[in-house]
Amino acid sequence: MAILGWADTLIPDRPSKVLMYLNQANYPIYLYHMLVLTTVGFWILKINISPGKQFILINILSYGISFLIFEIYRRIRIKIFNFRKM
Repeated sequence: MAILGWADTLIPDRPSKVLMYLNQANYPIYLYHMLVLTTVGFWILKINISPGKQFILINILSYGISFLIFEIYRRIRIKIFNFRKM
């Protein structure tokens, strides 16, 4: 609870471009992050490196690919999937 209270003091009350972007990206990334995480993890775990490096690599790649997919969707506006909250 203390961390949430501290974070509330750091986040401004006025709208910012970063917070608006992250708010818009939140739900679409939530929907397909598990597929990306599982796929990246499957391939990274086959590489013979230390578990710590595997963990860091899986996290960086899964977040990066998820945001990349969101940006492609946002810019091209393919309406196959509707990522709006109901």
